[in-house]
Amino acid sequence: LKTLSREAGPGELEGYLPATLTGEKEIEAYRNLLKQWHLQGRKVLDKASMAMLLGAPNELTFDQDDQVLLLRSAMQYDLAVERIRAAGLSDLVQVVMQDYRQLQGQYDRLVSIEMVEAVGHEFYPTYLQACGRLLKPDGLALIQAITITDQSYERARHEVDFIKKFIFPGSCIPSVTALVDAATAASDLRLTTYVDHTPHYAKTLAMWRDNCHAQSEAISRLGYNQAFQRMWDFYLGYCEGGFAERSISVGHLLFAKPGWRQSGHKMLGYA
Repeated sequence: LKTLSREAGPGELEGYLPATLTGEKEIEAYRNLLKQWHLQGRKVLDKASMAMLLGAPNELTFDQDDQVLLLRSAMQYDLAVERIRAAGLSDLVQVVMQDYRQLQGQYDRLVSIEMVEAVGHEFYPTYLQACGRLLKPDGLALIQAITITDQSYERARHEVDFIKKFIFPGSCIPSVTALVDAATAASDLRLTTYVDHTPHYAKTLAMWRDNCHAQSEAISRLGYNQAFQRMWDFYLGYCEGGFAERSISVGHLLFAKPGWRQSGHKMLGYA
């Protein structure tokens, strides 16, 4: 079997997972973040998926002063371009395929949605250094990351489990401390806020799994045999258990450049 992350192309299972490829709670969280950040007039770099690509692009509004750059993988590029075009945002949103280390320019905001898990532990400092370099002096970086407990990080870093072997080869789940230490060592970014979303992720995975069971015949017609579906079922259940037992978590880490001040940023509850 190919690894699941490679074999299931973008959009192929859309309609069989609730709210396209993510959970409704997660999409709502992205929408809230977009509103709280007041993106109008901002120059934004998105290193992974935002709500505009998760089934609700028409709910976003942009001014002509907005500049949004989306960094996509090869598998996601065509889907991203098509959804941006269909939403009428092609003049305001640029989609690129490029190594994050080669990106240039400076942005008001940077959003990274579950990308850091794929860069490898030895590149955490490089990744955080790039995030800091790409931000303006008062910029903010929001990093959504799946994390492992600090106590388990070193052991897990050297082990090959089911996820590393079959789903995301070469991946490494960071701990919060590992990311903060990397940011401290390689950049001037400072952690200002951490918001935990773990309970929502466990529920979302359970919904995905139930829906895939209910739509098994339809998924088979897409060309995914029972061996694949059993592997997918185990993957979803494996992850659900991890989040439910909090051996892994998911959350938003908000990093700020030295010039950022809380006043005027409703994200943190200040007027």
